[in-house]
Amino acid sequence: MEYIQQLGAVDQWCLRRIPDIRWHDFVRNVNICGITNQPPLSSIIKSRCLTFFGHLAQMDENADASQDQNLLQKTGSDHRDGRAQPG
Repeated sequence: MEYIQQLGAVDQWCLRRIPDIRWHDFVRNVNICGITNQPPLSSIIKSRCLTFFGHLAQMDENADASQDQNLLQKTGSDHRDGRAQPG
């Protein structure tokens, strides 16, 4: 889950640049989201992932994308960072 924290930090950095708020202005992240009228990026990604998996769940098992998804589940990965094992 470290990548979610890093993503959140980059998201906040970008959002702070929109209204030109500096780090020494001590504005909370929640207030930044209100000022820029943007939800946190992590919530947008979670929402879109749930929508995508909802589509996969409703898909016909014989569809090409459904078979690709089943293949991904079978291969899996033991690497902590999610990369496939070479070879």
